[in-house]
Amino acid sequence: MGKNKKTAEKSKSKKSKSHEDTSCGIGASSIKEKNLNDLVDVGWISGRNVVIRPVGESRPSPKLGYTLVFEDFFYAGFKFPCSTFLVEVLKLFRLEFPQLTPNALVRIGLFEWMIRSCGGTPRAEDFAYFHCTRHYTKQNSKFGCVNFAPHPKRGSPWPAVSAIRAKWGNKWQSKWFYHQIPLSLLNDKDCPFSFSGKKPK
Repeated sequence: MGKNKKTAEKSKSKKSKSHEDTSCGIGASSIKEKNLNDLVDVGWISGRNVVIRPVGESRPSPKLGYTLVFEDFFYAGFKFPCSTFLVEVLKLFRLEFPQLTPNALVRIGLFEWMIRSCGGTPRAEDFAYFHCTRHYTKQNSKFGCVNFAPHPKRGSPWPAVSAIRAKWGNKWQSKWFYHQIPLSLLNDKDCPFSFSGKKPK
């Protein structure tokens, strides 16, 4: 009886620990110096001095003046200074930048490009009318887990465009690091690039 009780408690402890590890985020970063240098070389990062490679961190933690980014964000078209449209979309959906997936950035960029190509000005309200959020929380529930999808009841204002990858390589969420937030954004009291590590709503 005592042995069974101890086994049950041990099993319960393992499940609890497993749940905590999953909910806490994405674990240690596997980003290398070479990865960062390559981003600088192609001009997607302005300089090595604006990024921090996390060393010895078992999980992401907020750093004053910095945001968390994934390497594949830059392959999805992101770079600082970023579009004001992106900032407006994040605020409207009450999202923090590190909660996005690369495909979410592709969706936002594609919408902005199409509206500007037609001579218009993209608005976050219009994007929200045609899109809803999808949360992918199987691996973690705080970082790199929110994508946008066409609204099921409103369709799309243009024909479907195959411009989004189904997969972003192997374990893309493990390649994260910190990027300095431009002062123009940091001075905004509602800056969506500062992150708390909370689950998206």
